[in-house]
Amino acid sequence: MSITIEVIKNMVNVDDFKLVAGEKGICNVIRWVHMVENVEIASFIEGGEMVFVTGLGLSKENILLDLIKVVEKRGASGIVINVGPYIKQISQEIIDYCNEKKLPLFEVPWNVYMVGIMKQFCLAIGQSQKVQTNLSDVLKDIIFNKTQDEDIFETFERYGFKIDMHYTVSIIEFNTIDNNIQVIRDKIHYFLTRLHKEIITLETENRLVLLYAKYNDHEVKDDLEQLVKWYRVNGRGSKITNIAIGQQVKSLKGISKSYEEANKCLKFHYLVEEEELILLYSNLGIYKLVLAIENEEVINEFNEETLMPLIQYDKSKGSDLLLVLKYYIDSSGSVKSVSEKMFLHRNTINYKLKRIEEILECDLSDWQTRLILNMALILNKIH
Repeated sequence: MSITIEVIKNMVNVDDFKLVAGEKGICNVIRWVHMVENVEIASFIEGGEMVFVTGLGLSKENILLDLIKVVEKRGASGIVINVGPYIKQISQEIIDYCNEKKLPLFEVPWNVYMVGIMKQFCLAIGQSQKVQTNLSDVLKDIIFNKTQDEDIFETFERYGFKIDMHYTVSIIEFNTIDNNIQVIRDKIHYFLTRLHKEIITLETENRLVLLYAKYNDHEVKDDLEQLVKWYRVNGRGSKITNIAIGQQVKSLKGISKSYEEANKCLKFHYLVEEEELILLYSNLGIYKLVLAIENEEVINEFNEETLMPLIQYDKSKGSDLLLVLKYYIDSSGSVKSVSEKMFLHRNTINYKLKRIEEILECDLSDWQTRLILNMALILNKIH
């Protein structure tokens, strides 16, 4: 579960903790706190922090605005300024800037201990992270152990994830196993929750599993397209290589099914060398049937009965008849299209097709034959 500035603001037990600008960003999610006293330190902000400033490291008053601009650019969630001997007052220019950027700006008088406020923030954030860890553990149990105990679902219910809500699972895969995968998870969780989506995240080696509540696969895809753009600028270390999205299910009890579908999408990514970064299981068409076939003996048997003679012929003669067959079926039996793709004369293609019919003992003009061979080609490609 993520925690917002608004939630913590209502928990802070300080009378003079006053919001002076950026009210439209009050729902920003907070990951942690950071004491920042100059522009150089501000450059270490990673996004999602609540920044605290006393002004101790600022040599001139106008530098405060420069500091705030860097803080905002680095993706901080909000700022708390200690008004006193170092920062006499917050200028109208700063207030206008924070309103424009929807960056919550709080002020507290010098007699209020900033460390006390920071402690309250840390306690609230720590509790939020504890809840997120608990939900991640439960999600892991459901997905990998197929657990269906009522106690498991009660944990979700306790934090607002109702059993009868609709859920969608997606998997983000990275190019390496990063030691900082938890940091990456926190950043991605922070970004997605800023879009006001309720999600649970779970990291496993070089993958991040996301559970969305109340959003279908196409809505999740829209979110993740935004995430990819953001991550290319703000992500460090591992790169996102593939994203797979399962279909929406109508209950918490079905999320393992959505996960398996996302997993099959990743398998499809690798086996057919799909160029699309984000794949939806619902868009796989006939490949959904093929991916559901897990009996290798049946697959091998079907391959022997259909394509194997042609594969063996190509191997022994160094020919390209399997490729000709693929192009012919892909183009719905158009010799012209095959000749253009292969830069060969139509008579040459016709000769090759005749040879294919002889080897496979079939009639390529028959649509049922083409359907069977198309299925065989797909199975051969995937398995």
